[in-house]
Amino acid sequence: MRCTHLIESPRPISRRGSRLLQLPRELRDKIYAAVFSSTRLTFGERRVTRISRKRIRTAPNALALLHVCPQLNTETRTMWIAQVQFSFEDPETMLDKLSKLDESTTSKIRHIRMSGQPLMIQPLDCDDDVYYRTASVLQLLPSLRLDTLTVLGCQPVEVAYQTLDDLIKRGNGWKELRFVSQDSAMLGYSVSEAQCSWDLVERIYRRQPQPKAWKQVILARDGKRSGASVEVYRSTRRNAPGSVLDPQERERFQQLPHQDQLPTYGFTKEVGLVSGPEASREILVVVKRGRGADIAEKITPPFDEENDIRAWSDKMCWAQIKKATQWYPSDEEEDQESEVDKYSNIDDILWPNLNEQSS
Repeated sequence: MRCTHLIESPRPISRRGSRLLQLPRELRDKIYAAVFSSTRLTFGERRVTRISRKRIRTAPNALALLHVCPQLNTETRTMWIAQVQFSFEDPETMLDKLSKLDESTTSKIRHIRMSGQPLMIQPLDCDDDVYYRTASVLQLLPSLRLDTLTVLGCQPVEVAYQTLDDLIKRGNGWKELRFVSQDSAMLGYSVSEAQCSWDLVERIYRRQPQPKAWKQVILARDGKRSGASVEVYRSTRRNAPGSVLDPQERERFQQLPHQDQLPTYGFTKEVGLVSGPEASREILVVVKRGRGADIAEKITPPFDEENDIRAWSDKMCWAQIKKATQWYPSDEEEDQESEVDKYSNIDDILWPNLNEQSS
């Protein structure tokens, strides 16, 4: 996905015959921005059911504006990359595509949407597979300087919660994070008190009252007066994919347990969030980094041995990591048919049908 590869030689068109080119440059720039900001470039394998996936590709005319004529190409070829949304259906594809770009190009990307699925790798000198969360995936792309990162939470809900929690605690490369959950269960599931006798479960999966706990975390990172914030929203509609991203179809949500409930908070389910028709309402968590926050991922060791792939990959690039860890594609990856991404709004979401076993 070299940027130059996306730009073909434009066919000539006369300025006199184009009403667009007769407009002042300032107006043309606004038109270009309107077109690109409503464009989604999609790559990867979309999860369709619990076990099946479908390869999705970008519409072939997604960047047609660059190919109209030499003048439009000149005026738009440096602006589109900061205005379109890059959408990745799985973390492997995102690394495949973006790791091939030079850092100066990657740093110009401003909007990414990605799946919150973990990245499974078997580290060198390790007999077991390790599931790395989204924050760890982003560490392999340290030149990212996003305005918005949208993450679509995956199942099970405990993993979605921990993925978001991890992003708030240590995620970098973005100014604003939008984390979307398919339903409300991410903020209502339970872990038993017996399970929490294991420190790992207590530390990673036990829920806290939100957004208060996450606000404390982001303010600790960026400073109490930085303006950093966390807001939780819940869709006002049931079974309405993507509705929570519409400000007109959501409401603020917060959990306010009594003080005497805090010692056992998270040990019991919140019934209205995990069962019944209201449980199908989406959740959106919006995290904004504070003023002056350093969003850049550090590029020098030491790296976190537990969570950072770079700690054991020894300066290898993503292609080298895949080769060294004997990464094998799925059996159907080579011959898999693809489908063009269809959307009316770049925030449209098609959640997998987890009740079906196959497509």
